[in-house]
Amino acid sequence: MKKTVAYLLAFALAAGTLAGCSSSDTNPTTAAATTAAETTKAPAAADTTAATGEKTEDAFEKKELSELKIGVSFYAYASASAIRQLDYLRYVFEEAGCEVPYAVANNSVEQQIADVENLIEQDCDAIILDPCQMEGYEDVLQQCKDAKIPVFIMGNKLNPEVYTAGEDYVTLLQSDMVLQGENAGHAAAKVAKEELQGTAYAVVTFGTPGMQSATDRINGYNNIDFSDDSIVTIGVQTAYNKAADAQSIVENYIMSTGGPEAEKGVNTIVCMTHNCAIGAIAAVKNMGYKPNEDIYIIVVDGVKEDLQAIIDGDLYIAVESPCFYAEQQLELIEKYFQGEKLEPYYEIKTTIFDKDNAQEWYDKFNEYDTVIGYTG
Repeated sequence: MKKTVAYLLAFALAAGTLAGCSSSDTNPTTAAATTAAETTKAPAAADTTAATGEKTEDAFEKKELSELKIGVSFYAYASASAIRQLDYLRYVFEEAGCEVPYAVANNSVEQQIADVENLIEQDCDAIILDPCQMEGYEDVLQQCKDAKIPVFIMGNKLNPEVYTAGEDYVTLLQSDMVLQGENAGHAAAKVAKEELQGTAYAVVTFGTPGMQSATDRINGYNNIDFSDDSIVTIGVQTAYNKAADAQSIVENYIMSTGGPEAEKGVNTIVCMTHNCAIGAIAAVKNMGYKPNEDIYIIVVDGVKEDLQAIIDGDLYIAVESPCFYAEQQLELIEKYFQGEKLEPYYEIKTTIFDKDNAQEWYDKFNEYDTVIGYTG
């Protein structure tokens, strides 16, 4: 087992930081891609022996990874990024010797609560929760606490004004999604300056309303100072992380504004998920325009398919939203069950992909697809 864990960690370090997370839907199959992303600690330490499981020094029992049953409650399962994230997480934990019961909530808080309750009944040693909304989990987290099952929040955070690391859950592992939105805004500014030599008239599409990834990315985008009119945001609209909805939205904006030939027509699309980008690319082509010549498309996710789209000339820039950080989560849980204190927050670093590095990272994603057997 130890050899396997060492192999996985070495493999991740060799491959570098990879990525791509958004929202999705149902049914698990396979996965891949990578994010060796560095872990950055936040300042204040949380005593995980008191978190969620309310374990004291007298009651705390150290355990090896091979002794653990780790339940996973995942927000949804449909996009390439979500499929890879969940399947790679399961792969890494199972290779380390853990038993991994899991459930997919399909973006329903009610379903996710029922899933966590089921994992409690299965007597898990710990539960990894990737929440589909930022609130609504008070009762089920209390149930975990009563059952002395520590909860690790992963991917999407809970509202920090309602939930506290070290009290309601152990720790949060995620990338900075506000920064992802800011990077998307900076990419749009680059389009305006370097490609358009003028103003980017942008439409922004995003995933599931109320989900932290959607909220933070939009807030990050709005943090950018566009007072010089380098970017004019024509509209911001949810596509519910569905490519077909994103395609309709983009087509409607192109028609209503007159497209890139018009004085203030759409010439830039900012997509906050991979599925939104699929729809945007289809819309631009369907309306008779060329991506990244007539209308520039930016995406937050950075899955392998986004890298291929950059290589093909359909996407301008992909801002990574890391999904393949299973080794980091494994390490945190291992430390917890060895009695170590954990910080309240661990950050996963992100990468920005463009035509200069897309092929290199695409090849790295392929390595992880091979490991998990993901064929897309």
